[in-house]
Amino acid sequence: MSKKKQDYSRTELTIHQLEALQEKHQISHINVYTLCTNGWLPLELNKERKIDFKLDKYVPVDTIQLLGQMTKPRPPLAELSNAWALINHLNLQYLDFWQQGDEKNAADALKDILHIYTYIADPLLSKQISAITNVTMYATHDRSPILGEIFIARVVVIRIEMDELFFAGVSPYLFGCVLEQFIGSFVSQQMAYQVELCSIQRGVINKGSVLQGRRPII
Repeated sequence: MSKKKQDYSRTELTIHQLEALQEKHQISHINVYTLCTNGWLPLELNKERKIDFKLDKYVPVDTIQLLGQMTKPRPPLAELSNAWALINHLNLQYLDFWQQGDEKNAADALKDILHIYTYIADPLLSKQISAITNVTMYATHDRSPILGEIFIARVVVIRIEMDELFFAGVSPYLFGCVLEQFIGSFVSQQMAYQVELCSIQRGVINKGSVLQGRRPII
C-alpha cells in the first residue's frame, strides 16, 4: 500500500439493532442509503494522464475529460464535538444570529456555524470566514419574490460586512453568493430576505435579489 493510501483513514459505520425492535417487527433485511466517496481513487488519478469516464446512460456525449485535480478524500465533518454542533444548529433560525447583543457577536455566531462545515486543514476557507466583521439586520418592504400576483411584502435585509484583506486580492463576491444561499436555509418559507454584501474597503459590493426563505414550516 502506498504512503498516500496509508495517510487516508477510512471511516467505518456500525449499525446496531435493538432486540426488542426485532422481536416486534421481525426485521430480516435493512436497506441503507449512503453517500460514499471513491476512497483513495482521487489520489491515483492524474490530470496529466488521459482518463476515460463513461456514463451509465446513453447520452449524445463523445468524451468526458478531467479538467482539474480531484478533491482529496477527507474524513466526515460530523465527528466528536462537531457532531453535536451540527445537531444543535438544526433548530436555529436567522433571528438567533442577532439575539447575541451587538453586531460583532452576531458576526461571531455566524462564523461559528460556518466553521462547522469547513475542513480544519483548509486554511483558505477558514480565512475567508474570518473576514466577516459585522452582521446587521433591518426590515424593509419590497416586491414579493413569489410568482403570481404582484404585492409588496416585508423583507428582512441582512447586511454582511467583510474585510477584503483576508481574500488576498480575490473578490468576496462569490463567497457572498454562497452566504446568500446558506442564510436562506435559516429563513422561514413565509418570509422574504435579501443579503447585502459590503466591505470595509469599498462599501457595498452587491445587494442581492429578494428571495424566499427555504426553511420548512412544521
